[in-house]
Amino acid sequence: KIRDNIRPMAPPKDIHTNLTQDTLRSLLDYDPATGIFRWSKNICRKKCLPGGIAGCSRSDNSWAVRIDGVLYRAHRLAWLYMTGRWPENEIDHKNRDRSDNRWCNLREATRSLNEINKLRINKHGFSGVDAIKDRFRSRVTINGKTKHLGMFDDPFSAHLDAMRVKKELYGDFVVPYVKGDTQCPV
Repeated sequence: KIRDNIRPMAPPKDIHTNLTQDTLRSLLDYDPATGIFRWSKNICRKKCLPGGIAGCSRSDNSWAVRIDGVLYRAHRLAWLYMTGRWPENEIDHKNRDRSDNRWCNLREATRSLNEINKLRINKHGFSGVDAIKDRFRSRVTINGKTKHLGMFDDPFSAHLDAMRVKKELYGDFVVPYVKGDTQCPV
């Protein structure tokens, strides 16, 4: 249900904000090891008690904190808190978990690099693989165009080939994924 009193998120580039690192640090404490923001002083009646966890979970699983009536995404606040500047681009969560705002899990990224880190798997359980009859094609997308890399007898070999090429092109932004894999890359 949409409520009339919900305010929109801050613009991606934080153009209309005067929030500085000093102001942020006076209001919140950030633990880089856990990614959790806590109120450092009482700024509102009941919900913002010192030591209490700041913010709330959003429908997209990201975390947001309201400061002076503006709702900020916690990963962008973490960037400001740690670096003293707003990010110029997007903030990528290395392990793809939008609620994990640990400092070691955040990095600045362009839109296209952030898209590289999105989870895309097919019915075979691998990214970068298509089934063609009884064989498997390895492929990557570069600047919106699909490049076919080769044919393989099994989907895992095709996936490894696609990941090898993606790693050469995009470096650490490529996180290989195999269906059922529970290991966090971070």
